[in-house]
Amino acid sequence: MNENILMDIELFIKSHLFLDEVPEFKDWYDKELFYMNIENNLLKELSEFLKEKYSDFYDLDNLNHITKLFLLYPEGLPKILNDLSWDITKILLDIFDEDKREFYMNFCYEKNLSVPTLKKYLNEEIYEKFLYCLTTYYEKEKLDSKDFYELIDKVIKVSKRII
Repeated sequence: MNENILMDIELFIKSHLFLDEVPEFKDWYDKELFYMNIENNLLKELSEFLKEKYSDFYDLDNLNHITKLFLLYPEGLPKILNDLSWDITKILLDIFDEDKREFYMNFCYEKNLSVPTLKKYLNEEIYEKFLYCLTTYYEKEKLDSKDFYELIDKVIKVSKRII
């Protein structure tokens, strides 16, 4: 995202966060709803502003995903995301489990997956099958936990090379 867009977003948000009057809240739920409503309206207005000034890319769906991206990675984005398409990134952002998301992130990068192929693998639960195989091997071989975690590290290293 270029610097002008970031500055415009910052100015827009600062100018729209001023509230003339904050109501008395009966409970935390009312307060949550109030601020969620402000947030949703703010994103809608920001989307319209950015679409008009820059491009249709800044629709509400993409702004929600951009927000999620910065919330998930406050320390900075993983470099691997630079090499993945925005459509792939949006699908990955909807994966709640961090390890699972990272697994598919690497999988997409190594295999240069398309959106339909990624969706297929998600539906086939490749990650869960991978974990099941590891667990089964662990139980079959009666490894102690230290050996098991070493095995997981080895499998992950190998999977990053051959996936």
